[in-house]
Amino acid sequence: MSEIRELLKLLENTTEEKVDYKGQVIHFQGYSFLFRDRWLKDRKPYVTGLHSSKFSSVGYWRRIIRGTIENLDKIKSLNDLNLEDTKLDYIFGGSLKTLLPTLKFGGDETLFKVWMFVKTPEGYLFPATFYYGKSGTSVGGWRMDRAKDVFPPAFYSIINFSPFNFKPNELDAFIEALELSLKMVPVSDYYGIYYGENGYTLMGAKDNKPLFMELGWSYDKRKIEEYIELAAEFGY
Repeated sequence: MSEIRELLKLLENTTEEKVDYKGQVIHFQGYSFLFRDRWLKDRKPYVTGLHSSKFSSVGYWRRIIRGTIENLDKIKSLNDLNLEDTKLDYIFGGSLKTLLPTLKFGGDETLFKVWMFVKTPEGYLFPATFYYGKSGTSVGGWRMDRAKDVFPPAFYSIINFSPFNFKPNELDAFIEALELSLKMVPVSDYYGIYYGENGYTLMGAKDNKPLFMELGWSYDKRKIEEYIELAAEFGY
């Protein structure tokens, strides 16, 4: 239980909006977001994405989905969607890199994926995942019955909410707080090679701007720095 007490201590209420780099926690308007690299070998057993599922889009992906639903009659083709703006979501990865220096990027339909523990102004406590995957930038989580099967009993005992139970206005507030809290963190340069249905793509951030370059179905790993410079020079 000492580990759990330490975890809760990191999430203690504060009236100050601040980033605790040592604890890897951001406090913002009554929310606390604790981030962990889920791929570390010495991670705690509750730092897992096992059986999590998406409950909301984040960033520009969320805006596009909402805009699409609200304007279905006006959308005739994909060209009517401003998909270029979704690349601005890569900046989230740069903030995560600053908070979690060990974080690795790229993979099969994945740019990044981290574990979070969240405390809301209402006192909700729950684990979640924050990731960029096939459906863009998203947050995932667990329903209470599913969480009971995934997490150790001591950790499960402090969970008092499932993000799938957010009311619409609560979910909007949560997503906005998550986005704005990450903007409090300086953006580090990073890159990852994303593998998807169009082959390999270089994604990342450099000088606080998104990096993007389609590499096709094969690429020369020795030329990564060259690809990064070209992507930075010609924009996304």
